[in-house]
This record gives sequence, C-alpha cells and structure tokens, in this order.
Amino acid sequence: MKIVFAASECVPFAKTGGLADVVGALPQALAELGHSVSVYLPKYKQTKLPDAKVLLRSVTIPFDDQYRFCSVLDGGKRSGVQFYFIDYPAFFDREALYGTSAGDYPIMPSVLRYIAAPCWKRPRCSACLIFFIATTGSPALVPILLRTML
Repeated sequence: MKIVFAASECVPFAKTGGLADVVGALPQALAELGHSVSVYLPKYKQTKLPDAKVLLRSVTIPFDDQYRFCSVLDGGKRSGVQFYFIDYPAFFDREALYGTSAGDYPIMPSVLRYIAAPCWKRPRCSACLIFFIATTGSPALVPILLRTML
C-alpha cells in the first residue's frame, strides 16, 4: 500500500513536541512492514537538506484570493521512507516553526493549510490505492483537498 503523511514537523528535520516524534517513527515502522511510505513536510529555515534535489520546480496552489507557487524538494530516503519538502520561503523561512515567545506568527493558520496542498500533486497519478495520514492541525485538510481536487 502507498501511504502518504502530511505533517508540520518530524524528527530529525523539525521538532517542537511529540508530533515530530510520532511522524519520525510511525512512517518508518510502516515501511518496515513493506509499505511504500512518503512524508511531506515544510522546508523551514532550520531544516538541513544538504543533498535535496528540486522535484517539482513550481506547484501552483490556489490560495485565498490569489495563486501561490512553491517548489517540492526530494529529501531522499531514510530508513525506507521517502521525504519531500515544500519550499515556500514566504511562509517557512523564519526563526521558529510556529511563533516566538511573543506569540504565534500572525499567518500561522494560512501557513499550516499550505503544507497540505502540494501533497496531492505527486501521488495522484498512480493507479494504486493511496492512504493519506494527515496529522493534527491544517495538514488534516489533505483528505478534503483530495476529495475536491481529484
């Protein structure tokens, strides 16, 4: 089975709490069971990807009242799991993941929705069953996006 995770954080790339631990461990466990597993994450400023290659140079995402354009980077495989990173500096190139000691970034609801959108572009072309696991927060929009966009 093909399984796709959409998440806002995952060890070892970005971590603020337990979600990163789960997204770091569960895909690996599923891959060990023989499933084809991929994980989509934001490419934050602090995400270190020395060997990442541009997979999709420009993905058009209708967002609010305009179109936005992000890239998808191939982060390679780790422990049998394929990682992809959504590169959109306007949302993800900042000092912390969600906010600072002064509070959340004002655009956080929009940022988290943005994580979900590119996930459907790549796997939808496959003729096999794909099971999406969307984590807490706005990546949970992936199933809704799939239903409305496919």
